[in-house]
Amino acid sequence: MQQNQVKPYQKQLKDVIQPFFIVGYRKDFKNNLFYSQHQIQQQQIRDVIVYPAANSIVMLDNAEKKQIILPALLGSKGISCLTVSPNKRQNKYQNLFRYIAWAEEFETGIIVIYDTKNQKTKTLQTLDCKSRSYVSLDFWPYQDPNEAKDGKDKNIKEDKSKRGAGKYLVALSAPPEQMLIHWNWDKQKCLGSTVINAKGDNFKYYNAFFHPKEDDFVCVVGNGAIKLYKLIPDNQPKQKDSPFQKKKDIKETQHSSNYLSYCILSDGKTMVVGTDNGEILYFTENCEFKLILPTSPSSDVQGYAIESIIKYSNGFIIGGSESTIYIYKKHEGDLKNPYIRVDKKIQIKPHPTKKHRIISLLLNQAEDTLILGLDSGQIYQIPFSAEREADDTQLKYDPLLMSFHSEAISGIDVCIRKQLIATTSKDRSVRIWNYNDPNLEMFKEFEDQPVGIAFHPSGLHLIASFSDKINLYNIFERDLISFKEIHIKNVDSIKFCNGGHLFAILNNNIVQIYQFYTGENPQNYSFKHQSGKILSLEWDGDDLGFFTGGSDGYLYYWKLEDNQNKTQVFFQQNYGIDTIAVAHSDQYIYFASQQDQTGFFEVQLTNKAPKGQESIGDIQKKLYALEPKRIMTNSTISRMILSKSEKLFFFATNSDQQPGSVRVVLYPFSKDPNDIFEIALHNSGITQMKITFDDNFLFTVSSDGSIIIYKIVVDQFKIKLDKDGVGSQFAEEFLLQREKYKKKIGKLEAQRQLIKTHELESKNLRNQYQREKDDNLAKLEKEKQLLLKTEQDKYNLLLQKHKQLQKDFEDNKLNLHNQHEENKKRTEAECKQKLILEQQRYEELCKDRENQLKLYQKHVEDRKTQQEQQKKAIYADYEKRLNEEKELYKQLQEDKDRIKREFDNKREQLEDEAEREIDVMKESNEAQMKILFEEYEKAEMEKQNKRQEHEKAQQDLETEFSRKKQILEEIQQNKQTNEQYQKEKDSHAKEIEERDKTIRDKGKRIYELKKKTQELEKFKFVLDYKIKELKREQGPREDEITKMKEQIANMQSEILHFKRVNANLSLIVTDLHLRQSGMKREIDSQSDVLEQNNKYIKAFEYDISDAHTTLNDFKKLKESMLKLFNNYVQSDQQKKKSDNQELQNQFIKERAHLETTNKGLKEKFSKKLRVHKQDNNRIMNQNVDLISEINDLKREIKMLQDEEKLKELNLSKPEEKTESQLDIEIERNEKDINDMKEQVDKLRREVELRSQQQHMLSDSDN
Repeated sequence: MQQNQVKPYQKQLKDVIQPFFIVGYRKDFKNNLFYSQHQIQQQQIRDVIVYPAANSIVMLDNAEKKQIILPALLGSKGISCLTVSPNKRQNKYQNLFRYIAWAEEFETGIIVIYDTKNQKTKTLQTLDCKSRSYVSLDFWPYQDPNEAKDGKDKNIKEDKSKRGAGKYLVALSAPPEQMLIHWNWDKQKCLGSTVINAKGDNFKYYNAFFHPKEDDFVCVVGNGAIKLYKLIPDNQPKQKDSPFQKKKDIKETQHSSNYLSYCILSDGKTMVVGTDNGEILYFTENCEFKLILPTSPSSDVQGYAIESIIKYSNGFIIGGSESTIYIYKKHEGDLKNPYIRVDKKIQIKPHPTKKHRIISLLLNQAEDTLILGLDSGQIYQIPFSAEREADDTQLKYDPLLMSFHSEAISGIDVCIRKQLIATTSKDRSVRIWNYNDPNLEMFKEFEDQPVGIAFHPSGLHLIASFSDKINLYNIFERDLISFKEIHIKNVDSIKFCNGGHLFAILNNNIVQIYQFYTGENPQNYSFKHQSGKILSLEWDGDDLGFFTGGSDGYLYYWKLEDNQNKTQVFFQQNYGIDTIAVAHSDQYIYFASQQDQTGFFEVQLTNKAPKGQESIGDIQKKLYALEPKRIMTNSTISRMILSKSEKLFFFATNSDQQPGSVRVVLYPFSKDPNDIFEIALHNSGITQMKITFDDNFLFTVSSDGSIIIYKIVVDQFKIKLDKDGVGSQFAEEFLLQREKYKKKIGKLEAQRQLIKTHELESKNLRNQYQREKDDNLAKLEKEKQLLLKTEQDKYNLLLQKHKQLQKDFEDNKLNLHNQHEENKKRTEAECKQKLILEQQRYEELCKDRENQLKLYQKHVEDRKTQQEQQKKAIYADYEKRLNEEKELYKQLQEDKDRIKREFDNKREQLEDEAEREIDVMKESNEAQMKILFEEYEKAEMEKQNKRQEHEKAQQDLETEFSRKKQILEEIQQNKQTNEQYQKEKDSHAKEIEERDKTIRDKGKRIYELKKKTQELEKFKFVLDYKIKELKREQGPREDEITKMKEQIANMQSEILHFKRVNANLSLIVTDLHLRQSGMKREIDSQSDVLEQNNKYIKAFEYDISDAHTTLNDFKKLKESMLKLFNNYVQSDQQKKKSDNQELQNQFIKERAHLETTNKGLKEKFSKKLRVHKQDNNRIMNQNVDLISEINDLKREIKMLQDEEKLKELNLSKPEEKTESQLDIEIERNEKDINDMKEQVDKLRREVELRSQQQHMLSDSDN
């Protein structure tokens, strides 16, 4: 094998290709959004958002839109859960989340812990785990020792310092046999485990977490129960009592047992749990169930499941069904309702028809942005404020990064001249992405699902295939607009050639090549496989041919010049060729099948015929395929790509049981294992893989709905550009619709005219400003000269005063100096005399000091002798007293024992007496309590009577107050009308002044407009001259246009004719296909009948041949003939008879059953008819009675109304009755009327109830 030689690469391949960006979000497990920190430099720390995407953990720097990707371990089967550890506190308001932990599916489950500071990982694995994965992880909560305020907190500080400050973790394994496992992750040690859900149980647990009640207290939440455990180091966790044990018999606490979510609230003690029915359960600091919040969503919303709960400073937030969020705030002082729901909800509608669930919530530390994850695979961010009162149903929500695909991606293609890729998905959308600065450039949804996609090399066009057609699109600034449709069904794949002037369509076993710019398919551009479906296609480097691989195991090379002759490169039966890679420089072809789990094939093409082989194809262009060579990989390959520089070879794996991985190999291949690098970032098998033309980026897509962008970092493996840098710059042009283009030109011209007018106005303003400036400068110059003269005069006067003061100062200075000299001489003489006297006094004092020292020494010696004598006498007295005290102590001890005995006897006597007195007191107290209760009841009765009297008096006062209020309101209304008239008067005066001003301004404006009209008339004269010249040129142009229109009409008529012919031909073809399929079915059925008959005849022939051997023996011949008769004559008759008898028996049984059921139904119907008639008659009689009562009551009401009118007339006569009597009568009448109205309402309700019952009975009968 001769291949181009390349210098060996000295470093590892993992440094060549690196994951650059992941477009997607995992939606298969909940509560997977977290905040963490990432250390960029030694002291710089950035906040990042942590979430799972594909088979990786993404740390997103939202400010710079950059990702740090943490891939899963090779050999595992995907990430199953995620959590973050709040390890220490940076300051009072900010936590540092240092550690990230996630679980991966493996034989016994793996837990990975990542340190964001040191960027190192640790793995945890134990044989105690009986499941392949984990569903929940939780770090031991960290408490800052500096926050300890009382003695209890100090004790906690000491305990935590012993335990390792947050180096513990609890994990919950997946069903069917779920386990709770306790870890010391710093030492990678399992401290204990227990089974919480056996295989036969119907319970399923979702979350396990540390509860703040105690350091070693764990809570497990799921579908069916909430369990509590006490963790014991190096031992099995011990189960505690259920939190619902004290509330078993209370009906108010009945709720759904499917606990979906939980949250430890901001006080660090209490907890809330959400159910699938929308109930919020509140638990105390001891993890005991207290109540269901009265304002839970279940009170007014049906079918709302609470999927996620997070806390904020004053409460908590819940998210769940129909993309709806509710906010709860703390309600202090109310023990029955500690948290109330804010009168608003946040609802987002990412899709007009589909309903989505919120599976994750995340609130930033400033509590002004809420991030949420949906089960559609999208992440949104919305502004958050708990103080808003209005509903946020129309709140603006934006994707955190961009809008992702919500379902599996079916196609991808890369543009050559732009940094763009296009994808299609099962969510019926086409999206165009910028891969260098990752962003969604364009997005469009369709009614039908797009299957395949192809990106034109220019980046201005796109082709998408659907189930029944192919559409060619122009890519505009914000939209895709189709300019041609090709009606072909079941197109799986489309591929542009390298130049973009042709594109190939794979339709079952046919390849059709179309000219892109005309949309035509020439007759000689259809290439057909012998049998089997075409699975892959790869263009040749010069676009003069292409390779195809089919499901029948054939690999062909086709020339565009001749569609009849083809070169067979490879054939292997039942080997579907799914992917092809071509090395154009060496003429090597690599291809693989997803059915092959061992490797792929390599074939070399040459122009020289090997010995004993003739050329295939044209004589002038001979092409030969050498023997294939197998390359082993021990994996299923779905896609292969060779880099454009032909230095790196990429192949992707696709297996149902393993995550999709990309393997990178140096090309040409070597046997060194270090020349292979594998990275598994997809959660499922890779379906498509593409590379850019400059070998900078690699793209993979999968059925997990994610796009992964890899970057090739080393320049040695990229394509070398020309000296002029051809291809180094990407195109920036884009298409624009003609209408928009005209609008933009019009706007530009309008803006230019505005600019010109603004420039003229600005020039006038500048000139005016300059004139005003010059005038002001001249004025200021004059004022400056006047001020200078006045200031000069003042300065001269001050100089004269200064000179005179200087002279006076010098004279005073001389006089003071002379006085100072005289005083100095006097003080010196006095000081000398004082020094002589002080010296004499000092000598006398020294003599006195010596005499006193001698006397002090004698006194000290005498004092020592006296103290020794006193010490001896005191010691003798101490010994005597000590002996006396010992004797007293013995006597006191004896007295103490005697007194204790007496005390015990007296205590027993007193206890007996006290019990007797207590019994007597109980009896007397009970008698007194009965008397008190009777007095209390009497007092309550008196209290109620007085309260009724007070209410009556208060009603009288309220009537008087209402009359006074009416009078006061009339006075205030009059005042308000006067004020309104005054305001109207003032406003009219202001309007008059403003209109005078506008009249003056309009006069000025008219003067300016007249000047402008003069200029426009000059401009009009010039335009008229130009219009005349254009009209002269218009005539010949119109003649040319009419000729072109006639040609277009002729062409359109021809096109219509061809379309009709094509339609007729297509109908004929479809009819022939249908006939052919019908004939095939008939042939198959007839062939089956023939085979059965042939088998029957062969069996008969074998039996006859056996009978022929017994011709000489008549007995055996008779037996053989009887066998033949029984097998081939009587068996057929018995089969027919048995079949007929079975059918008759079934028919008789069914008829008897139907007759019995019919009789039963008729009897039931007759009974129900009788009951219905009786009920109907009874209800009708009751209705008649009720209607008569209603009529009587209406008459009484009319009578009472007439009496009221008469009484009102009598009220107008003040001589007959006083006002108090009239008020009493009115109140009585009003009470009577209200009583009558209530009776009427009751009767109406009874009538409605009776009618509803009648309807229910009729519905049940029906």
